[in-house]
Amino acid sequence: MVYIPESNLPNLAKHQFKSTGYSALDNVLSRFVWEPFVLLFPSTLAPNLITFIGLIFMIASYAIMLPFDQTFTKEPPSYVLFFAAFCEFMYQTLDACDGKQARRLKLASPLGMLMDHGCDSLSCSLIIMTLVQGLVLGLSNDVLVLFVVIQTGFFLTHWEEYHTHYHRTQMFNWGVTEGQWTNIILLILSGIYGASTWQMVIYGYRIETFLIYGNMSAGILISTLMIFTTLGKVKGIQPALRLIPMALLNISLYYWFQSELIVNYAPAVLTAHGLIFAKLNSKLIICSTATMKFGWFDLDIFVEFAFVLQATYLKVLPSEVSFFLFFGFITLRYLNFVFSVVGQLADYLKISVFSVK
Repeated sequence: MVYIPESNLPNLAKHQFKSTGYSALDNVLSRFVWEPFVLLFPSTLAPNLITFIGLIFMIASYAIMLPFDQTFTKEPPSYVLFFAAFCEFMYQTLDACDGKQARRLKLASPLGMLMDHGCDSLSCSLIIMTLVQGLVLGLSNDVLVLFVVIQTGFFLTHWEEYHTHYHRTQMFNWGVTEGQWTNIILLILSGIYGASTWQMVIYGYRIETFLIYGNMSAGILISTLMIFTTLGKVKGIQPALRLIPMALLNISLYYWFQSELIVNYAPAVLTAHGLIFAKLNSKLIICSTATMKFGWFDLDIFVEFAFVLQATYLKVLPSEVSFFLFFGFITLRYLNFVFSVVGQLADYLKISVFSVK
């Protein structure tokens, strides 16, 4: 299946990435960590391969926790938490260095940009799952809201870029880098002092409550500002309609948290939801860079919405059997989307994906 019409492919080559500027931490890390680090890479190391290796580290940060718990209620060993923190550090570092390697070798391309943002879209859910497991936050309604706020904020970043042609990298000197370093520090502290530290009570509230609600408040504030800023610049109802897919995803996640499946299959449920979320963001990014229309209808989102309602209320089919059919369907759809887009762009640009010619 071809996702990008041939008439829109030239727009990818013309696209120029414009950002709102970088935070103070971005500038410090770029000068003292990322730029020296990229000089260690051989000239034969393809930028896209750096992006992919970074994704492997991000997957490993959560995968290493799976043998110890799948319910987000049991604390992993300290060495697992330290390794998870290291993996997230490597993911962030490689994610920052792939573009620098591309410019260093003069291999910057639309494919590299889309792979970078696509891996970020996939990593968003993994970052939350790693943090929730590392701090043993469970699957409460507070954690549900945490998922909703972080994923919605990530989506709105690209939704805003689609309409304004500027990618918001930070606001109030706080961006993705600061959030990732917060997660890394929290995982290290959990490894040193134990996850029970976050259950300590201060002023009548547990520390985890301050962490969760602090993150929620910041996310809601930033998301609200992005929505009002974008709707103030772009007239008409279309920008608001393009928020429907993310709203349906959030409603589906709410029903997932009410279902019995989340109790026994939480990692699989959140992974399936994360794949749909990643595909939605990737499609939005492609539409933004290729100057394509981004519609509000998305088959995978409606399939998830219908399935979770069936599994929670109708229960016509056995939940476990139907869920794994759903999981397989979503996984195959996501992989087909990725391979189709990457293959199409590699053929059009006449470049190799993971090697330097």
